[in-house]
Amino acid sequence: MEDDLIKYERLLVFYEEAYKTLLKAIMQPDINEYIKDSIVQRFEYTLEMAWKALRAYMIEFDGIEMNSPKKVIRAAFEQGYIGENIALWDEAFDARNKTSHEYGAEHGNMAFKFACDNHQIFNDLLKLLKTK
Repeated sequence: MEDDLIKYERLLVFYEEAYKTLLKAIMQPDINEYIKDSIVQRFEYTLEMAWKALRAYMIEFDGIEMNSPKKVIRAAFEQGYIGENIALWDEAFDARNKTSHEYGAEHGNMAFKFACDNHQIFNDLLKLLKTK
C-alpha cells in the first residue's frame, strides 16, 4: 500500500504544478496565438494529470481501480467527488480528444475556450485531493 500512497502524492504534486502553469497562461494580459497554443497544451496535460491523480486517490483511499479517464470520472461522480460537474469533465475530455486526434484550428479554439471558461473544475478537484 505504501507504493500507492507515494504514487498518489507524486501525482498530486504534478497535477498541482500543471494547474498552476495553466492558470499562469490564462492570466496573461495579452493573449496572442502563441499564448493561446500554450493554454491548449497546458489544458491537455493538466487534464491528464487530473484524471491520473484522481485515479490514484481512488485506489489509495477507496480501493477503486479503473484505467480509462472517463471511467475514473464516472466513478468519481458516483463517489460524490466531482459534484454535479460530470458534464464539464466529459466536455473537457471531448475537447482534449478532438485537439489530440483531429488537429483542426476549430478544435484548438474549443479547447482554448473550455480551458479559459471552466478551469475552476481543476481547482475544485485539487482542493478535494489535498484534503487527505
